[in-house]
Amino acid sequence: MPTIECTEKQMRLIQEAVEFTSRFDCGQLGFSYMPHAATKEYWKSTGDELTKWLEKRDQMEFYFSVIKKIWWDLEPDANWGVGHDDDADALFDMYQVIRHEIWKSKHKDGDPVFYSHDEYPATKFGKEELIKVKI
Repeated sequence: MPTIECTEKQMRLIQEAVEFTSRFDCGQLGFSYMPHAATKEYWKSTGDELTKWLEKRDQMEFYFSVIKKIWWDLEPDANWGVGHDDDADALFDMYQVIRHEIWKSKHKDGDPVFYSHDEYPATKFGKEELIKVKI
């Protein structure tokens, strides 16, 4: 069976990549679905920088809606979601497993728990078996 050994940072990047690809394959194209790398400037921005970032985001949302219409024939807020594509479903399952394992590694005995969807184990949508991740 294939095995991947990686650092925690690499695991987080794999998580972002499989989530983005899964969502993209389903037509969930929009700034809210962009990987952290695309939005990290937002979290650092203030004042005029934030205003410029928000204007840039609005422009990108417009172009995303155009691409969605051309490529998937979807309206701006529509998407195909789970069950549309076997590969996208497998990727989404992988994302959920990784996301949950990263959450578990940060909330070991005695650590405070901040409730989020990350705390729940993966719900299997795809036809592939769920991956196994150890952190």
